Amino acid sequence: MSAAASRLVERAVNGSPNPKTARSKAGPTLDEIRGWPATVDVTTANDAAGVSRAHGYDLIARGEYPFKTLTVGGRIRVITASIIKVLSADDP
Repeated sequence: MSAAASRLVERAVNGSPNPKTARSKAGPTLDEIRGWPATVDVTTANDAAGVSRAHGYDLIARGEYPFKTLTVGGRIRVITASIIKVLSADDP
């Protein structure tokens, strides 16, 4: 995993260390994510990771997005199981 992707996961799991960049809205919990369909759109996955839409797409374009993606009919979908795996990596 790239350094950028590692920082993204760290922020998603532990929250933003910088109060100026901290999101006011809490992202979904792991239990909520487990109830999601098999794939979700990038914006939904970005909410779980705690990053903006633009930053998420930038990470995808650079090949540094921490979650597995599929392109279906020109649209990018994110595999929910990969979100759960990445975000629960630090979960005991």
